Amino acid sequence: MGVTQSSSSIGCCGLRGEVEPLAGSARLRPATTSELAVRNRTAFADGLARLGLGAADRNEALRVRDEVAGEVRLLDDHYAAIARASYRISSPPEAIAIAQQRRSAFQRLSDWFADRQFEVHATTTLEVRVPLFVVAAPDVDGCRTTLAPAGRRPCALSAEVVVYGAGGGAGAIGHVTTTSGVSVAHGERTVVFVPVTVTVADVTVYDAGRQIGRGIQVGAGAAPRAITPGALRYRPGARPAATGALTDTYFLRTEAPGSVQTYERVEQHPHVETRDLRLGLAAFGVDATIGATVSLTAPVVLDLDLAGGHDYELHEPEQGYGLAWRTR
Repeated sequence: MGVTQSSSSIGCCGLRGEVEPLAGSARLRPATTSELAVRNRTAFADGLARLGLGAADRNEALRVRDEVAGEVRLLDDHYAAIARASYRISSPPEAIAIAQQRRSAFQRLSDWFADRQFEVHATTTLEVRVPLFVVAAPDVDGCRTTLAPAGRRPCALSAEVVVYGAGGGAGAIGHVTTTSGVSVAHGERTVVFVPVTVTVADVTVYDAGRQIGRGIQVGAGAAPRAITPGALRYRPGARPAATGALTDTYFLRTEAPGSVQTYERVEQHPHVETRDLRLGLAAFGVDATIGATVSLTAPVVLDLDLAGGHDYELHEPEQGYGLAWRTR
């Protein structure tokens, strides 16, 4: 991929409010465009559109991606079948052969980008905040929600995070843990997040000297050291959280006003379940998004203090994991 670079700058974007660091860590490893394209077709297609490619070029790249994804899936199924049939892991020669075939498949998609030239006019480095869990309490005096560490090795939150690049930019995969508790009073909302650095490039794309696109390319940087997760407390008066699916209702309308009922709630999701996120960023006069996924890898324990005199609907947030309330 040919590159000509002319300038760079530093900036930040994403969730906004008062931020405090949390005890814990996050480590990210680099992930290639091909690896992540096979994981998430939608994010890959969005990234092609960010480059300003026409329909014919996007469709060609998606065709290659789909062929590679199908081949990788068959290889993974073959590897799993060997293990099931023999009650053992694949022998070194078998494993090496399958790994080589996987690398060869991924390389075909990498070659699609390598065969095109990317002229970089400018770059900017931004910090995006990947939301892991929203902690919120109903806006009624006496209500409070606490995210508390739990388990034999106390952990408040444990999650796998994938951040997708866009338009041929690399991504990152990692694991985040926090051991700090988070507590919010009535009407407050705090998001536990992990910060990720991305580089946005203003690029023109050429194929054999012919311009085929002009847009942005985004790459997520792997962290050379552990990153500190954070808690972002929304400022008073911030736009209320949009509510997703209803998950539970607490009927306390007949309880005496001023009384408080305490509940323990355990949010437990299968590790195979992931939540798709769209992370907003702005660069070179363009508002854009990149994709990310979050998967909880351990139960989340919450203490809910709910005041009498109201019924409370508990919803999922608009995207990701966490709590969003409606009071009746």
